[in-house]
Amino acid sequence: MNLSSASNQGLANLIAAGLPGNPFKCAPLSIDPSAATDSESLLRAFVEVFRSEWAKQSCNGVFIWTVATPYLHTDGKQMDSHIVYIEKTDHSFAYRWPARYLRNLVTDDGSDGKASASPAPRELARRDYNWSFYKSMVRNHGPLQVWFASVDELNAAFGDSAPCARDWELAMNRQYRTYHGCLPLKNRRA
Repeated sequence: MNLSSASNQGLANLIAAGLPGNPFKCAPLSIDPSAATDSESLLRAFVEVFRSEWAKQSCNGVFIWTVATPYLHTDGKQMDSHIVYIEKTDHSFAYRWPARYLRNLVTDDGSDGKASASPAPRELARRDYNWSFYKSMVRNHGPLQVWFASVDELNAAFGDSAPCARDWELAMNRQYRTYHGCLPLKNRRA
């Protein structure tokens, strides 16, 4: 993948700056801090975004979840970032996130079953304390927005010919790791 045009400023700055050739478009809806009052309100906000017409039409590409104000990575190069998650789908965003999975975004069913002693976002994300993680991110750094670019748009913008969304997802996560010294908070592998 040819992401060299993004390497000087990092992917977060590429998106935020809206540089020429930036193929990412923001979803028309976002998860606002007012939705993070309780898990049911946050779930309704996720459903509104993830079941929107935009989510149904955004297919075969990469999605980048961002927050409006930066958070500080406590690992890696300890830099600020707006990016929470980089993911791909071969289908639509709505297909990628079926209704039965949306509830997982607002529960603290951590894989170890223990309450987290650390409020650090990385630790909450790693242990699947999703309600605590998203509540904190949306309240402290929100709104949470989702950006999308199709494989064709990415190939055209960066002069590449990657055959699938997975290739772009991996390239963007590698670029992010190179720039920040770590992955986005919700990514576990690149």
